[in-house]
Amino acid sequence: VLLNCARKAARRVRGGAGAAGVVPRLRVVRCMAASEAAQLKSAREDIKEILKTTYCHPILVRLGWHDSGTYDKNIEEWPQRGGADGSLRFDPELSHGANAGLTNALKLIQPIKDKYPGITYADLFQLASATAIEEAGGPKLPMKYGRVDITAPEQCPPEGRLPDAGPRLPAEHLREVFYRMGLDDKGNCCIVRSTYTWKVAP
Repeated sequence: VLLNCARKAARRVRGGAGAAGVVPRLRVVRCMAASEAAQLKSAREDIKEILKTTYCHPILVRLGWHDSGTYDKNIEEWPQRGGADGSLRFDPELSHGANAGLTNALKLIQPIKDKYPGITYADLFQLASATAIEEAGGPKLPMKYGRVDITAPEQCPPEGRLPDAGPRLPAEHLREVFYRMGLDDKGNCCIVRSTYTWKVAP
């Protein structure tokens, strides 16, 4: 994300000068730097310990999914396009109807974030989700880290980007939601089937 921001800024500088040679003022989006690899490795072990003593696998999976599920492929600018950016830690997004109860997941994760300040919330939410799936008997997911956090509540995505619990036209609603994320019917079907049939191992 940081690299993309820098490239876009450079293009604006090269191509945006007016007739008088004045370079337009660039809009800077503040964000937290990417995570440290050593801290990610240690945090993963701490998450495993939490999972051994607390039945929280499902809510950690939900935390990662809801932080990333606001992504909109049709919006180029970051952070307006949403996605896994740690925005779920802010009250405006946490209060969305689809996120009810996720404050409990944040309470579990915050001590780990405090212990490892070199990890972004965005990476930590996805790390917790992937670790929960693996520790519940699911597959080990190939993960890549380096996500950056938004820094202010006003950067949170608007409500309504996650699937509704009981839409009037479920098929059309799910297509609208998941097409926005760049998925086709096949990918849409796989996600829905996984969501409703995946069981947490005892």
